[in-house]
Amino acid sequence: GTASPNHWPPQSGARHQTRIRSGTVAPHELTPMPVISVILPTRNRHDMLPRALQSLAAQTCRDFEVLLVDDNDPLNRVAKQPPLLPFLRDPRVHLIENDRPLNAARARNRGLEAARGEWMAFLDDDDAYHPDKLSKQLAMGVETGLPVGTCGMRYIMPGRRSVRQCKARQFKGDEILLSASPGTGFLFHRKATVRFREE
Repeated sequence: GTASPNHWPPQSGARHQTRIRSGTVAPHELTPMPVISVILPTRNRHDMLPRALQSLAAQTCRDFEVLLVDDNDPLNRVAKQPPLLPFLRDPRVHLIENDRPLNAARARNRGLEAARGEWMAFLDDDDAYHPDKLSKQLAMGVETGLPVGTCGMRYIMPGRRSVRQCKARQFKGDEILLSASPGTGFLFHRKATVRFREE
């Protein structure tokens, strides 16, 4: 069904959204240091973005920030879309507006540059998290001390559904690059220093 922004925790007073340009953060505008930074790049998917944001609102883990990287054309900004405005009022949501559309790799890197969390996660604008996604991955990361973790994914397509699970409980060396689905399923520690090639 269609996600409703009214489920996002209501906020009172002035809008708290932060527009971050070129990776510059205004410290006085930000919430306290979060445990997890979720990087959510978006472009030309205003109809799907509410579902992704609503899945973040439903997380059992509450200690996170959202780096919403707006990679749209300046005339089609997220902040100009009335249905998305309720999501931007949450102080955990920080809006990064690129001066011009980049590409997916550059958009994700802009989010990484602004992220303040100890742990990092990605969410694509056409995906949604399971409510326990962040809490379970964070607990496993703390328990094992491993800097990178991933999980299975459920694909929902017209007329059918498919579940793809990781084939191993633990990966060694570069096995994670060969055996796991990259992107939305990952949670990684800052020390992993993940960056995307922008070419």
